[in-house]
Amino acid sequence: MTGMERLLSFYNSTAPETMQAAIVRRILSHVQQIGDMTIYDLSELCYTSPASISRLVRKLGYKNFAYFQKDISDCVEKYDRHNRLVSPEHKPEEKSMREYFFQTLEGLYESFKQSLDEEKIDELIQMMHDAEKVAIYSYSVYLIELFLQSDLFMDGKICDVHQQEKDIFEHIKTLSEKDAVILVAPAAEEGLPVEKLIRQIHASKAKVCLITESRKTAKNGGADLNIVLPGIHMATDMFIIQLFLGVTDMVYREKYME
Repeated sequence: MTGMERLLSFYNSTAPETMQAAIVRRILSHVQQIGDMTIYDLSELCYTSPASISRLVRKLGYKNFAYFQKDISDCVEKYDRHNRLVSPEHKPEEKSMREYFFQTLEGLYESFKQSLDEEKIDELIQMMHDAEKVAIYSYSVYLIELFLQSDLFMDGKICDVHQQEKDIFEHIKTLSEKDAVILVAPAAEEGLPVEKLIRQIHASKAKVCLITESRKTAKNGGADLNIVLPGIHMATDMFIIQLFLGVTDMVYREKYME
């Protein structure tokens, strides 16, 4: 998860009338200037104290203000690359960005249909059904994860969804051999410690299914079940991952709930 995504996740999950929401709102509104600010500059901008800024950056998962500042500065520098659904340098000159976007999606969708492994979907839903608790560790929580989470609860399963790396490692401590984990790890999520996560999940005796579009990640991860989807290493890959989770959710409902 990038620094910008951490900020947005925290902001979206914090009551808007609180002081911390107001501070993060000011930071997001002036995010391009953070790299040139001291902690005193930022506290003055946010109408608060340096101590409040320090508490906030620790709550966001940073060791101190310097780590926070570096991460946010990197996000600003790489914003144009990280926050594009499709990369403009590959777009044919005769096509508009909109045409190129739909062409990219159509290609991914066709590749997804052809490579869909029904047996692995059956393995995954059996793993979920056999588990006492299911955890979903995801790059970012989208609507389809919430659909799957609600269906698992309706089927009598406890299902927790986590996207913050710190929260994920804490949650792993609660797992047992009766549990199953769905680890969503797109290649676009740079630095996600997939191997370390899987090692710790296995240490808890829980089973883990890795869902990715990176064959390298799948090969090195060591999960109980690997599901490798087609991808072109752009933000559009997340659509395919979400599409796969949607198909999985529908099959689960059909087999165990309807």
